[in-house]
Amino acid sequence: YYEHNANFSIEGQDLAKNQIVYSTKFPEQFQFDGILGNDFLSEFDMVLNFPDGFVLLRKDHSVPFEELGFQAVITQFPMGYIILDGFINSSNSKKFMLDTGSGMSYIALNDDEKSDFSAGEKTHYFDALGKIQEGDVRIAKKVCIIVPIFCQDDAEFLTGKNSFQLNLQKNEKLFGLIGMNWLLEKEIVISHSKRKIYFRNQQN
Repeated sequence: YYEHNANFSIEGQDLAKNQIVYSTKFPEQFQFDGILGNDFLSEFDMVLNFPDGFVLLRKDHSVPFEELGFQAVITQFPMGYIILDGFINSSNSKKFMLDTGSGMSYIALNDDEKSDFSAGEKTHYFDALGKIQEGDVRIAKKVCIIVPIFCQDDAEFLTGKNSFQLNLQKNEKLFGLIGMNWLLEKEIVISHSKRKIYFRNQQN
């Protein structure tokens, strides 16, 4: 990796100056030119509304999210990571990391925990090196994130030994990762300025 300083702008509007970035060669399968990490994104409040897109708001904005139908929950942001409480099949809460760079959610299961999930079809995904890997999918009857009323039925999770598992092993308190597949039915605001997550079901 090589370290550089870069300026970021969108449609002529400056977003960040002298931001430290790291350059490397991406695998040909990756159809993008770079990755925006939490070090950059944490300078904004993010409105995630997939698949339509997302909005970056400067921290001094005055958007009244509660008046727009969002509910707010105080959230942990250790070292820029976003940690959420999750409830699987009405179990006690477990810690998940919200990974905005992952297309799928992931859980690390012990053998005695697999009975809480039904087996799904195998799936293919790109690992961190751009290689296509095959993984097992487990389905939970009901998963609630942040609070017990913000839920998804028949939620799919990638599992097994892979790069996701290695990342989770670095922190034994984390049970899994919440990826973008969970956000297809949800709309959330990640507010680094207020240390909160705002959420609501997507609007028609």
